[in-house]
Amino acid sequence: MSLKFRLFLSIGIGFALALLLGGALAILRAKQSVQTEMAAALQGGADIVADTPKARLSDLEHIVRGFDGVRHLQVTLRNPARQIVTVSRPAHSVHEAPWWFASPIAPPVSSLRISGAPMPARWSLEITADPRNEIAEVWGQTRDAFVALIAFCVGTGVLVYLLVGRSLGFLGGLGQALRRVAEGQHDITLAEEGPPEFARLARGYNRMALRLSQYERENKKLLSQIAEIQEDERAEIARDLHDEVGPLLFSINVDAAALPELAVSQDFDGVKERAGRIGDAAGQIQQQVKGMLRQLKPVDVLDFGLDVAIRELFSFWETRFPDLYLSLQNMLNGLNPDRVREEVVYRVVQESLSNAIRHGQPRSVAVLIAAPLPDQLVVTITDDGCGLSVPRPARGAGLTGMAERVFSLGGSMSIENNKPANGVVVKVTLPVERTLNAEKSVA
Repeated sequence: MSLKFRLFLSIGIGFALALLLGGALAILRAKQSVQTEMAAALQGGADIVADTPKARLSDLEHIVRGFDGVRHLQVTLRNPARQIVTVSRPAHSVHEAPWWFASPIAPPVSSLRISGAPMPARWSLEITADPRNEIAEVWGQTRDAFVALIAFCVGTGVLVYLLVGRSLGFLGGLGQALRRVAEGQHDITLAEEGPPEFARLARGYNRMALRLSQYERENKKLLSQIAEIQEDERAEIARDLHDEVGPLLFSINVDAAALPELAVSQDFDGVKERAGRIGDAAGQIQQQVKGMLRQLKPVDVLDFGLDVAIRELFSFWETRFPDLYLSLQNMLNGLNPDRVREEVVYRVVQESLSNAIRHGQPRSVAVLIAAPLPDQLVVTITDDGCGLSVPRPARGAGLTGMAERVFSLGGSMSIENNKPANGVVVKVTLPVERTLNAEKSVA
């Protein structure tokens, strides 16, 4: 049930209750009014008869005829035998009240019997209250009041419906704009008009969208600078390999080539000297390699996000295999994994990609990171290489380390041939908590 319908339904129920309560009060007051009017009419009729001088029969009939057209009374003249001699004709309303209105407010039939002086002996007048005219009059007043009240309620309901519709229209536009912002579109603005509250909301949203747009431009600029820095680091590592490691490897080759000659000539001092040089060069290479590994540590790359880290890994292999097509699709659907799970995902992709390229000779490798369930993260790496020669491949250090990381987080891992196509599918499932309600898709 929409908010607009619920608001309108609540207002309608309020109006209906007000009408019911007003109707009940109107009927109660109408009943009291009719009873009071009938009692006053009876008393007035009795006073008229009492003020009449000692009457003859013709005068009594004249008195009865004098009540013709009276709205609230009917007078009956009876002879000594209790027979009706004549009856007044009360006025009748053109529009009578409906039964459902007249029934609850109609008072009990009340009448007065007048006999004795000034009446002739054993003659009597009966004055009976007739509430029909009074009920019809009250009905007309009540009907007009309720028609006006219903018209007011309908007009107010229409006005409220239009105002609520306009208000919810603004809120609907604001919701759509926020969804667009969540999708990365920060160029949507709202008109700063309408009621002050809506204008303030629109201004606040526009400021937020402007800042997000600025942050996005700054992030792009920062990512560009990071990419340049990484290129510089790669160039520096390449220079280090060429300038530092290259000569050391060359010296190791020279000393290693001289060893057979020295061994044949039994120049053990020369062998010892050459072996020492080889050891020193290997130690220097080890130090150089440690420094490079510190620069290439994946944890540093993850500081800029899982996508950036994986794409950096793609760049490493694409420079060595230009014909290899690598793709990444990140569909987390509101999941925001913590740093530990991001590192496990990175290690899984790193090891799977390395194994596929080394052993499968694929033309393409696809990485899919998805959240099929609210508390589940699934990583799938699919290649189109030659596949597994045995159903269960022997686990080396790389696969063992990958499995240990996955199992330590309560996850599962499978490695199978891609059927009916060629290649291998590595699938890892990790439990994760939903912490961000946003959809993300990177192709």
